[in-house]
Amino acid sequence: MTLLMFSAAARAHVGIEDPPPRYPSDGFSDNKSCPCGAGPNNGTCSDPTARSDANRSTNVTTYDAGQTITITAHEVVGHAGRWRVAFDPDGADQRDFDAHILLDVEDPSGATGNAGGDLWEFVVTLPSTPCTNCTLQLLQMMDGNTVDPVLDPVGRSSYYQCADIVLVGDPVAHTGTPPGEHTGTPTPPTDSEPGTTDTDPTTTDGSPTDSDTATTSDGKEGCGCDGAGSALSWVGAAAALLALRRRR
Repeated sequence: MTLLMFSAAARAHVGIEDPPPRYPSDGFSDNKSCPCGAGPNNGTCSDPTARSDANRSTNVTTYDAGQTITITAHEVVGHAGRWRVAFDPDGADQRDFDAHILLDVEDPSGATGNAGGDLWEFVVTLPSTPCTNCTLQLLQMMDGNTVDPVLDPVGRSSYYQCADIVLVGDPVAHTGTPPGEHTGTPTPPTDSEPGTTDTDPTTTDGSPTDSDTATTSDGKEGCGCDGAGSALSWVGAAAALLALRRRR
């Protein structure tokens, strides 16, 4: 009996405190099974058929989508390695956990946590998409490699705990005018030159442009030049014509 208890303790290294785990563990229960610790399948990641666990528990914690939370866990055996927090948006499958890593940090040698004693705290921001069958996984890698992030725990000395969660949230409610849209009647830009209306929307500096349209006293549009300028132009043209006839 003593030998069996020692064997169980030797295989157990971590126990989630908050949120409540799928399979409660004080660190002295078998949580080497993949992907969520001790459970009905009681398998390891070396067996491809044991890398999913559909046995969702009644220990479900509800969070807001996109919420930042603190996961707490006790480290019972202090081997060096890495801590990793991952997320599965639908179920608990090791491949999905590996694809949605939320945090990966060093676990130095010794059973001393970052929150005092053997307690660890992991601050993570949850995905912003609501889900009803999602799962958090806390993975403790204990192979002595404190440097390299854990991309795939298969075949390595790893220990697991899962927490069943739900993410809730309503679609973002937009108020006012959405970006890129305008309401009301826009006011066309105009030049400051009296008697003209700017038909060139790119000219807003108040200077006359070739596209200005002059408005005469009778309300009709003219040639785009002011009245005084027009009169001088006609006088000049008449004088030139008269000079030409005299030379003949």
